[in-house]
Amino acid sequence: MSNYSNNNVVQVIAHPGHEILVYHWLSLANPSVWILTDGSGKSSQSRIPFTSKILKTQGAEPGELYGHFSDGIIYSKILAHDHYFFLLIAEKLYQYCINQKVTTIVGDAAEGYNPTHDICRLLINAVVKKIYCNHQLLIQNYDFVLTENPNKKTDYHVLRFELNEVIYAQKLEMARNYLPLFGEIESAIKHWGQEVFRVECLRAVISEDILPYYQLPFYEQYGEQQVRLGYYHEVIRYQQHLVPLKQVLLNWSEENSRDKTTAHTNY
Repeated sequence: MSNYSNNNVVQVIAHPGHEILVYHWLSLANPSVWILTDGSGKSSQSRIPFTSKILKTQGAEPGELYGHFSDGIIYSKILAHDHYFFLLIAEKLYQYCINQKVTTIVGDAAEGYNPTHDICRLLINAVVKKIYCNHQLLIQNYDFVLTENPNKKTDYHVLRFELNEVIYAQKLEMARNYLPLFGEIESAIKHWGQEVFRVECLRAVISEDILPYYQLPFYEQYGEQQVRLGYYHEVIRYQQHLVPLKQVLLNWSEENSRDKTTAHTNY
């Protein structure tokens, strides 16, 4: 992958900080990095400056969508069933991929942990499918896990990168200096062990149907808890909110863009 350039490899992630998990890969692929939110969560502190430092160090570049929205805005759009908002993002990514002749997209896996993570994956898959439907081009589509052990056995085709001691030490230092995520990094190390950061795995995405939850996803359980505590007023639901958006994006991906007016945004 070292012969790739910023123009033909894209990383699409929900929150700044996810790029740490593929720290070494960034230096190999030099992607354009698109980020849905600023990672501010309940606070007003954007995590974008910390991510920008990592991208500069690793030779990657900010994408055309780069933390333009707070988590609160994204959640409000999900709850309001504002599908057009997400279609605009999908259209912008689609046009970029066509114009820049993108060959590879890497992004968050759908794990039922956070709805924005899963929507990120829905957007990627919809764009990849639309490119194939309209141009008969096969985009390499990979995900990486955020809440699971990346070393666990899987049926997926996996690109595996094992870091040498120097790069491994650099990655750990960068992760621990990412102050807004310090607690999460330490928690991951405590749970999985420090060695979990030595290996980076990209899994080939082979199916567009990436939300097969038959039980209550974690974000619904967490949302119910936050509503009880008074932090949220409403819970984002898989069946009520993500399934309809998935269908809208699927329908969009199967449309012929030559028969549609291109959507424009002011990002």
